[in-house]
Amino acid sequence: MSEESGFKKYIRSQFGNPRGLFGHLVGKAMEMENRDRVLWAVDELGLSPGMNVLEIGFGPGIGLEKVCSIDGIGKVYGIERSSLMVKKAKRRNKSSIKNGKLIVSCCENPPYQMTENSIHCIYAVNILHHVENSSALFDEIDRLLADGGIVSFTDQPHFGREIEDELPSTLMKARESFVKKGYSVEKVTHMEAKPAPCYSVQLKKRQMV
Repeated sequence: MSEESGFKKYIRSQFGNPRGLFGHLVGKAMEMENRDRVLWAVDELGLSPGMNVLEIGFGPGIGLEKVCSIDGIGKVYGIERSSLMVKKAKRRNKSSIKNGKLIVSCCENPPYQMTENSIHCIYAVNILHHVENSSALFDEIDRLLADGGIVSFTDQPHFGREIEDELPSTLMKARESFVKKGYSVEKVTHMEAKPAPCYSVQLKKRQMV
């Protein structure tokens, strides 16, 4: 492996799991660069009062803060594998955690400690390219999501990731996986951004009769 490719791999791993001194810098970069796309992704969810919401890979907690600000929102959960990001998110969302609206957890892999069919909306922003076992993640999302619930994935291509059928390959794989589970595609949108557009795919879980 070349020195350049090794450095790129290290940088990518830091964005997937910020840690140590360099992780603090990555966290700051994520907070500045991801803010607009995270807020856009949350707006695209169309959340309404009473909905229980889960964000997977919440980083510094910008999205959780936005969700918790919605009047009448139900229980809000966050899963993140970086203990450094969990600390940052806890500081940002101190009041929501204190009043019991928000629960955040540090967890590397599924299963997550939540009741099946209890979440109305699950979303993730820029995490799919860091997931080693996407099948396990998708199965866990399906377990947690209530009938008729929404799952949304947002991604922005970096490091030369391919675009297929006008979507990042990560989103193509997610869409295909959930369609096979019986989900319907509700919405495919994008936001112009640098260095590339930001894409979002939203799918709805089948309503059991």
